[in-house]
Parts: sequence; structure tokens; C-alpha cells
Amino acid sequence: MLTRAAACREALLADSRPTGGQLHAELLALAATSGWTPAGWHCGHRVGADPPAGVRDARPDAYICPEHDRPLRRTVA
Repeated sequence: MLTRAAACREALLADSRPTGGQLHAELLALAATSGWTPAGWHCGHRVGADPPAGVRDARPDAYICPEHDRPLRRTVA
């Protein structure tokens, strides 16, 4: 049996170009199977994106959230 963290990692690695929205949906599904209800609007942020604290509409592509429609694995210029 996988831990939730391992299940999240496998979900991320299973797709070569997942979007933040796809990963967010997978994390919500995993939380539901554990009987959890997420309290926040996002499930984290991308490494190096350094989003401002508490600013929801600043840059959705910096967060793991439903509005993030770009691939997580990409070169950011």
C-alpha cells in the first residue's frame, strides 16, 4: 500500500506533461479516498516559482491549482 505522498509522486511521474490543474485534481481525489477535505484553494506551488504569500490571483501557473493549465515540466524563461 502506497502512502499518500508516494501516491502523489506516482501520479506526477505517470504523466510526462501534467498540468497543475491535472495534478490538483489527482491530489483532491487522493484526499477524498482518505476521507480528507482540503481546506485551501491550492495544493502547493512550483519549485522556483516563489509566489507571493496570500495572493490567489497573482500567477495561477505558480501554484498547483485548478486554474493552472500549463505543463508543470517546462523551461521557464
